[in-house]
Amino acid sequence: RTTTGTTGAGKFPVGTSAQRPNDANMEGYFRYNSDTDQYEGHDGTEWFPFGRVETPNRNVLINGEMAVQQRFQADIGIPTTAIAGAGPWIDQFPVSGGNYATMAFQQQQTTDVPTAAGNPRFSNSIFINCTVGEGNNIPAAANVNIYYRVEARDMSRFAFGTSNAKPMTLSFWVKTSVAGTYALSFYREDSLRSYTTTYDIAAGDVGVWQKIIKTIPADTTGTIPLDAGNGLQIQWVLGTGSDLTGTTKPLNSWGAYVASDLFRGHTALWGANTNDGFLLTGVQLEVGETATPFEHVPYETQLRRCQRYYEEILLLGGNLTQSVFVTGYGGSSATWRFEHLVPKSKTPTYLLRGNNNIQAYWSSGWFNTSVNANPWFNMPTFVAPQIAQTVSGYGHLVRKNTLGSCYITLEAYT
Repeated sequence: RTTTGTTGAGKFPVGTSAQRPNDANMEGYFRYNSDTDQYEGHDGTEWFPFGRVETPNRNVLINGEMAVQQRFQADIGIPTTAIAGAGPWIDQFPVSGGNYATMAFQQQQTTDVPTAAGNPRFSNSIFINCTVGEGNNIPAAANVNIYYRVEARDMSRFAFGTSNAKPMTLSFWVKTSVAGTYALSFYREDSLRSYTTTYDIAAGDVGVWQKIIKTIPADTTGTIPLDAGNGLQIQWVLGTGSDLTGTTKPLNSWGAYVASDLFRGHTALWGANTNDGFLLTGVQLEVGETATPFEHVPYETQLRRCQRYYEEILLLGGNLTQSVFVTGYGGSSATWRFEHLVPKSKTPTYLLRGNNNIQAYWSSGWFNTSVNANPWFNMPTFVAPQIAQTVSGYGHLVRKNTLGSCYITLEAYT
């Protein structure tokens, strides 16, 4: 810094974004950016415009630090497109793929997160571990990716499809055991529009957490309806065959969706070898061309936001002495009603899980019955499962007749 006297002015370093210093400890640095015509400082993690005010609720994405995982059972919530046996996925971040000859993987929530000085503190990450490698000859139709679906209502702030469309910036932390170029795709289902970009992991950065920032330009073509549908799907590609890496559609440009070009530019051979690993956390999508520090949200808030798309309801526990009363109606079934903890984004898919061997009580004693596979009502705000009854129009006490819980899952995400 130079000055022109005690009553004059001070001159701070001036330079472009490309000329920013990159010292080991950057916290407290201050300069003038001639590209943006703004003073900027460094908080130990990244450069930010001086005088920045961080807007609450700026992160469009839910559970970006991978803290919530409701799907604990291995057979719960796996999308039909996911590789069988991959395990329960973290809320809002399913892992999808298929068409490999031998490759298999497991996904799990871990506490392996960026910990270097100056890095933000995250509670968890998603870890994808290849348990059986495919070898270097990846089948043409094969792919595996982590995806996130932004509800269409949440895309309104970007005003896509209008003359007021705004750019968006996606930031995230990634660690992988495989060097190479990774594809990152954005797909808008309603208007059949897509955008693909890439990021590189150098050999020297393998096994080291890296922060990736990508600014996506505004798209004035194709509106997004204000509903609960899929407004934007983001895919982090781990591995892919040649069927999805075509070169017809340019990189870094919005345009008509071309399925064969969706993962253009991806070269990383993730999944070729056993124990290939990929971790992701700190995911944030926001309006504008600047990546602000990650917005941490209280766990209970994130959980309720996730429950808008998925919920598990315990019908009966494993205690054989526990019983509940269910209401009888005309016909051959008795019904009990469960209000959702959070109203769902749409009518969910109802699945009966666990051991549903139960007993109901009538004047003659306990008799064996079971929960019906289809509920009497399945609505965005409540579900009403049923049991078979022996006497029409009367209520029954219900209890388990064997150890193990009986519960239902309500899936509104996929």
